[in-house]
Order: sequence, then C-alpha cells, then structure tokens
Amino acid sequence: MAGLLQPISVRKPDIFDAYIAVSPYLQYDDNYIVNQAKTKLKRKYSKRKSFFMTVGEEPDYFNPLDEFSALIQEKSDNSINLLYVQLYGENHATTPYLSLFNGLRFIFSDWVLPRETLLKGLPAIDEYYVQISKKYNCEIAVAESTINLLGYNYLQADEIEEAIEVFKENVKRFPNSANVYDSLGEAYENNEQYKLAWDNYQIAYNLGVEQYLEATSIFKQIWKGCPKKFQNRSLSKSESI
Repeated sequence: MAGLLQPISVRKPDIFDAYIAVSPYLQYDDNYIVNQAKTKLKRKYSKRKSFFMTVGEEPDYFNPLDEFSALIQEKSDNSINLLYVQLYGENHATTPYLSLFNGLRFIFSDWVLPRETLLKGLPAIDEYYVQISKKYNCEIAVAESTINLLGYNYLQADEIEEAIEVFKENVKRFPNSANVYDSLGEAYENNEQYKLAWDNYQIAYNLGVEQYLEATSIFKQIWKGCPKKFQNRSLSKSESI
C-alpha cells in the first residue's frame, strides 16, 4: 500500500484529490517515502487533498507513520486534510474493511447537506451544491427530496406561503414527479386554496397512473377525498398560481 503514497509525496501529487492508505509500509528502503516527503511535500496544490491513513496494532509501522503524518501537518499548510487513525485491536488483515468504510465517510463528509444550510433556504442550498460540485468535479444537483424537506419544514412552522413557493420550485425542477404535485397540493390545502389543491392532487394521481407508482392508490385516495373535504369550505382565497 505504500506505493499509493508516492504520487502525493514524490511523483505526481495532483494525480488524485483523495487518498486512503491502509497500514502503508513506509519503512522500506530506509524510510524512503518519509525522507522524500521532507523535501517533496508541497504547501499548495491545485486542489485541497483529503488523506485518510490507518494502521492496526503493528508496532513496526508506528514510527514511520507518525513521522510522515507530522510532516504532512507541518509542511502542507492546510492544503492536505489529514486524518491518521490507529485501529487498536485490529491487524494487517482486518484494517482494510474498517479503513475503506471510514475513509470514504471521511472523504465525502460534506456530501450530506448540513441541516443549518437547509434551514437557510433554497438559495443557500443551491450555493452549497455549487461548491460541492466544484470540489468533486461533477455536477451535483439539489435532490427533489431535499427541496421537499425544506418545503415541509416551512409547512410545519406554519410558514405556508414560503412552503408553497418552495414546492412550486420543486414542480418546476421535477415536473414528472408525482410526489412534488402532491406536496404542493397539501400546501395549497393548508392555505385554504382548495381548487389549486384539487388540481395538483389530480396531477399527482395522473402521473402515478402513467408511471405505475406504488403510491398511486394513495394519490387517488387523497384526490377523490377532496370534494367531501372541501364541499363546506370557502374558496374565497386567490386561486391563481
């Protein structure tokens, strides 16, 4: 595994943006990689690196790894995000399983949207995913479920107008999703805009039928139940979208 460390420390440091090193054997050839790192590690890279490194209960590995991790922290000027973990109770055969799982979790730690960003609203959420897309060099769109979650947060806080605007945006971004119309219908119902609620519940049901969705029966039940639910209620609020 020590060969995986060479690109970042010696040969081509920008070839990868993230590394997982599992019990790397750095003591070969009189600590060659550690010695190279003393002069080859950069203070700045084209992009910040993530480096997850582990070792089991392997005492012969400790000193070179301790020295190597110290060099990264000293010389990288925060351009390498390092996490070095000693896995007590594990050995050279068992460390890979834990290291791969926890290493990927470390590298993609910001993949999950923080709740505080969600609560700032859709513009903040969009900007978060713009930055994440740049970091991982691929387009990562805001998920339908994320926008829906934001809408329901507003709905539960009795901020109904804000919920409607968020659900309308979800309909705009995901026009073929039955669920977004169902959510928008629910927001209109809570706002006593019953005709608009009916219309969106009907669209949700129709899309469910077209797409053979398991939730179609639920959409139908909600839509068909609307006349009874709305018959004694006022339609005095604006019905314009």
